[in-house]
Amino acid sequence: MRDALAVCGALDGLVAHALRTHGGEADLSPRLTRSGYDLRSLVEQFAAKPAEIRRLFRGDLDPSRAPELIDAMRAAGLPT
Repeated sequence: MRDALAVCGALDGLVAHALRTHGGEADLSPRLTRSGYDLRSLVEQFAAKPAEIRRLFRGDLDPSRAPELIDAMRAAGLPT
């Protein structure tokens, strides 16, 4: 029983990781870089701090701030 619970816990972690990384922000950094947007240009264009952009790319940004930045990027025509 204990082994089954450990497997379920591990699977929950894997599913959460997959949703975070394959669901959106994780592939945002390479996509924007290929389109010519680097960290500095994103910081300047969207009045964000470099740490905010990095956290957005990692999927660690505050849940209230992430949609705000993503929406601003989409409104500016960035490939998000």
